[in-house]
Amino acid sequence: MRGAPPSPSWYGAHAACATRDGGLVYASDKAVCVLDGETGAVRGLVGTKARALAVCAATTSETREGEDDEGGGAREVVVCGCADKVLRTLDARAMAFVGKTMTGGHKHEVTATCARGAGEVASGCRDGTVAVWRVLGNGSPTCAYKAIDGPITCMAAVGDVIAVGGANGTVCALNARSGATHRVAASGYGEITSLAWTTGGVGEGETKDLLAVGSRERRVTIWALEGDKLVNTHELRLPKPKAALSEAQRGRVWVAVAWSPRASGDDKGDNECVELVTSGQGGDLLSWRVPLKFGDGVEEVTEAKTFGPRDVAHTRTVFTIDIADDTCWSTSLDRKVACWDLETVEQRWSFTALGGYVYDLATDAEDPFAVAIACGDGTVHGWDLSPTLSSGLGESLLWKGIPNTKVTAIARKPRSEVVAFGLDDGRVGCFDVTTGKFACYPECHGASVRALQWFEICNVGEESGTFTLTSLGADGSLWRWMETFDPASCDTKKSGIVDARKFGKYLDLARLCGGETAKDTRSIEAFDYSSVFGRFAIGWSDGELSAHDFGEEKWRRREHSKSVSRVKWHPECDDDASDFTAWLATSSTSGSVIIHGVGGDVICALPRAAVYDIAWSQQKSVALLACALHGAIKVWRIDKTVNEFHPVNIAVLRGHFGKVMCVQFATHDDETIISGGDDKTFRVWRYKDDEHAPRENETPANKDSAAVVDENAACESPTKSSKTQKPCVVKTKKVRSSGLSGALLKPSHEESTPTGIRASQEAVVALARRAYKGANDPLSANELKYGPSGLGLYEDADAAMALLMNEARLASDENPSTHELERAVALHMYRGDYAHAAATVLQASEAPISHELMSLFVGGGYDVWSIVAAAQRERLEIAGEHQLAAMVSLSLHDVRGAIQTLRRGGLVRDAAALAAARLLPTDELLLDTRRELAAVEETRGGMESAAKAHISIRAPAAAVRALIRADAGGALAAANLALECGLTGPQERRTIVRAALELAETDDFDRAVAMLADLAAILRRRDSDVAVTDAITAATAPDSRVAVELTRRLRALELDA
Repeated sequence: MRGAPPSPSWYGAHAACATRDGGLVYASDKAVCVLDGETGAVRGLVGTKARALAVCAATTSETREGEDDEGGGAREVVVCGCADKVLRTLDARAMAFVGKTMTGGHKHEVTATCARGAGEVASGCRDGTVAVWRVLGNGSPTCAYKAIDGPITCMAAVGDVIAVGGANGTVCALNARSGATHRVAASGYGEITSLAWTTGGVGEGETKDLLAVGSRERRVTIWALEGDKLVNTHELRLPKPKAALSEAQRGRVWVAVAWSPRASGDDKGDNECVELVTSGQGGDLLSWRVPLKFGDGVEEVTEAKTFGPRDVAHTRTVFTIDIADDTCWSTSLDRKVACWDLETVEQRWSFTALGGYVYDLATDAEDPFAVAIACGDGTVHGWDLSPTLSSGLGESLLWKGIPNTKVTAIARKPRSEVVAFGLDDGRVGCFDVTTGKFACYPECHGASVRALQWFEICNVGEESGTFTLTSLGADGSLWRWMETFDPASCDTKKSGIVDARKFGKYLDLARLCGGETAKDTRSIEAFDYSSVFGRFAIGWSDGELSAHDFGEEKWRRREHSKSVSRVKWHPECDDDASDFTAWLATSSTSGSVIIHGVGGDVICALPRAAVYDIAWSQQKSVALLACALHGAIKVWRIDKTVNEFHPVNIAVLRGHFGKVMCVQFATHDDETIISGGDDKTFRVWRYKDDEHAPRENETPANKDSAAVVDENAACESPTKSSKTQKPCVVKTKKVRSSGLSGALLKPSHEESTPTGIRASQEAVVALARRAYKGANDPLSANELKYGPSGLGLYEDADAAMALLMNEARLASDENPSTHELERAVALHMYRGDYAHAAATVLQASEAPISHELMSLFVGGGYDVWSIVAAAQRERLEIAGEHQLAAMVSLSLHDVRGAIQTLRRGGLVRDAAALAAARLLPTDELLLDTRRELAAVEETRGGMESAAKAHISIRAPAAAVRALIRADAGGALAAANLALECGLTGPQERRTIVRAALELAETDDFDRAVAMLADLAAILRRRDSDVAVTDAITAATAPDSRVAVELTRRLRALELDA
């Protein structure tokens, strides 16, 4: 693979590993990438079914001296632990997975792997289980142990001991043979981030196995293995970073460790110290010399050498470090992969991988080797296509981008160092490639920017003109900016926005071209300028195409059934002497790709496929069109034969794992194609290579041609307005197959038997006799069927009606299946006989009729529908489906029946709502329903709701009774209700007095006296001889202080009155 790979995975101790042949392998989401360790060039990329979380290099057997790997000796492979709980074995040379998938050892995703000697590998998962496997074995684990509680984050093995690090800060030394474990708390807080073993000589020929442990505590501890136990011997405190760290970096501490094979020793061959490489804070790499001194305490190591220089170091957290001989590789949160020299502690090479989808590519004829890559991580990368590039690694970071955005469109300004960019939030701006400075226009689209294009406007007689920028948003807005700016020199605010008064004006091309009128719901989905005259082609959301010349509409055609996703003028479309004058290629979300000519006439069409982008070759006197599909790119040559053109597939470029989102022909070479996709890769192809030749018998239905049309085959925009949002393709639930969904008349199995063939031949002769000789004998029952002897289908209408009736009768014989019953109903409806169809359904079963069949009987008119609906209502009630039964009653306009059905089903509230909406206020059924509602509410304890129901039927006394509660203050609402309704009965008087006394007990005498005064006033108006003061005395003890005070105040109020 030539191109830019995806970035390594983050927050994993085993995201990368080095191989014996000098390669570097790392995991990246659902792919595994293999690099050349010396140059950084990509050897290959292999996709996985699930996310690859851990990789490690392993061998299949003991290495034999002098034996070549390819000759049957040791074979090095890479074992990948995946999120689907399995391990897969990758042959890094053949770039293919080999052997059996290792399954059955884990119940959770595999998070760590390590080689264990020759021919074995160990893996750990999120529940703390460690499994040991034979490399390229039978796919089952040889043993499994519970090592720690909680997720396993990292592993390393030496001999029979496997060191296991966990998210809980513990390290376990697991003996894979005996199953013995020894756990130590290597971190007071935070997870263990990395483990690494080494063996050092400690004197007199003795050696010790040392384990380096990195954790989130910003320190590294070293443990000696004594027997099966770990003893802490050294501690390394990470120095403070030289550069200031952001708050996010301070919170994302990750310490990676790796032992260097270089060590210093004495004359006896014993090591005095060993070298350890660790990550520091903020992206530094540190080299430590660990003395092999073992005393009673813990030896502290403080001095470390920093890899440099600083301007080439990582800028963010380092996650993996791998060492082979004198070379060190590292991966980081800044998406860099770097190679370092351990002797000089300096960088050999590095590149920034792609951290998001590749949404767009931009080239410039003035600088044909330079490619700009729009990435979903918010950055813009560059790639050098120069064939003289020595290392083959042409990646560079052109622009770091704006945080938390995606670059969805880019365009290089001709004859300058300026690149225009569009973001997923609708902003449009430019940046300078040389300085990295950027600025944004003050106005932005309502959705993500879909496309950008520069166009040169020249006055008459001028050779050069002014370049203008046109941008298209996913909301259909199409703007040509009136002014352009130089981001390296223009004045901007702190937010990077240029002066709105000078640069905020634009020409609304969507409105100019008729895309935004009051009654028009269409929107612009794609556009393109012709290279010389600036003819303007527009693709619309309703499948229409239009061509414009400086605002004047030249033609408008509709050849696509769905939205147009891409429009591209042929490079020679402005040349009247060319065979390709006015040629325009268009693609649609319906899967159609069409070549148009003068006036939009269709010249030819390509086979249907889900196309995400199209591009013409710049080669002269030829029409080559590249189509980006799912997982492949197809190159078509449009050939001319006599008076017509037809497409010929000349190459299929396979390699992408997902959608190819952008494709272009290189400007410097007619045989080179560049592409990018949602697999986060940028690729460079030579489409004339033999490996890309179309396969024999390849048809559009082949999988990698992506013939299945994707409704969202247009440009994948991260955000899109609701106006133009297309529905995602969702896997729908499989619908139950029925007689209504399949064929009603199917060939019988007897048709291909000798008897069936003979009967069919006789029937053909009989039909010819009836048609040509006038034979009119009545058709038999056997001839009124569809089968070898059937003739009714080929006769007149009466015979066809008799055929349908006979088939329906046969299908509805005794105990028909559901399939046959539905088939019989459909056959009767073919005849227009809904009455027979209804009788067939009603006689077949006492169960409710299916909703699909019920909906069909509407076609029989009210007479048929009323019979079926009445029967359906009864069946639904028996089945307990009272709500559905009520709906059926309403379909017959039987409101009273629906109300009674709901009441019988206990749905009294629904019945009351229906009655209140559809019956007169004085209707007795409405009153009865509300009485039942009040009783139901009282039964459940909803006294307030019951009171409302009582009031609605003019029963205020019952409402007062329902509102009274036994607890303190429970009479106040009832008393207020009684006063509002003017009730003065004994029960109401007692309630009002009780409420007044409760108010008085809380020292609220004013409200209490006012309540009693209202009661007394009502009694006086009705000439009642009942005294309120007597009611107070009767309700309390004679010497009650509250009653005495309340009586005094009430009498004083009466005297004043």
